[in-house]
Amino acid sequence: MGRIKPTKEELEELYISQRKTTPEIAKIYGYNSSQTISNLLHKYNIKIRNNKESQVNNIVNIDTEWLINAYEIENKSLTEIAKIIGCSINTIRRRLIELNIPIKKRYDLNKNNLPHYQGEKNPAWKGGKFQRADGYIMIWNLEKQDYELEHRMVVEKYLGRKLKTTEQIHHKNGNKSDNRIENLEIKSISEHAKIHAKGKDINKYTECICLYCGKKFLRRTKEVERHPHTYCSRECYKKGLIKNDL
Repeated sequence: MGRIKPTKEELEELYISQRKTTPEIAKIYGYNSSQTISNLLHKYNIKIRNNKESQVNNIVNIDTEWLINAYEIENKSLTEIAKIIGCSINTIRRRLIELNIPIKKRYDLNKNNLPHYQGEKNPAWKGGKFQRADGYIMIWNLEKQDYELEHRMVVEKYLGRKLKTTEQIHHKNGNKSDNRIENLEIKSISEHAKIHAKGKDINKYTECICLYCGKKFLRRTKEVERHPHTYCSRECYKKGLIKNDL
């Protein structure tokens, strides 16, 4: 049995009088595509609304008092309001602009003296743990209110102290996401570089001496050629700059 095709009178009532959209009418008659309704409008010589007319219709149907309360008092986002009403975010934005209500920045909550959403309060919160593109696991540090490398946090907890910037953590089985303490071991920068240089052309690496602390470490020869003044870590680099200034 085929679908019931709306008559001209029915379309005029729905599309012109009730101001329903073609997708809404298509849904009423069980059509998967709104194009069928558009074709019927052309067939019946019913004038199709332009985008501006449709936008005006959507804006007018939004209750002003409710919108102001939701956006200004309840501090709902454009996305939340649009989802409740069942319209696009742009429709809500246009209505707010029409009412001379400033559009808030995504995370600008200073107007309501609210704190910046961090951690579990952030809408993008995914449990405080994720895997980076390079394979390492990042975990939320509640004390620092920031993400840190999980393998370093695991070792620091095990040792009961903070790791030095010159101390790197090596994954014994090569799996960067396996952060069991038995799979982790502390290596110096040069030792860690030598491990990961296995299977690579060792001739591409040069043994360097840190200009600040005097430790030996490996660095790519091309990098040394571009930056002959070598330091084993960012910390030594900063201290070296201070020392040179003095």
